[in-house]
Amino acid sequence: MKAILIVINWLLSFMAIGSVDMDHSRMGGILFVLAWFVGSSLLLRVADRRGWMDWIVKRFKLDEL
Repeated sequence: MKAILIVINWLLSFMAIGSVDMDHSRMGGILFVLAWFVGSSLLLRVADRRGWMDWIVKRFKLDEL
């Protein structure tokens, strides 16, 4: 369950980067979205190291890519 929530969080942060208008948005909003993406990416790496992502890797056969 943790792995699914972490992946969903990362996907939402990735989608948020694409939806922010860099020309007309406030700098605080842009920095918030970028910080969210960086934090989500770091959380994804930590989860992979601790073995929380093993279920997803086995389920979708990502280790064979």
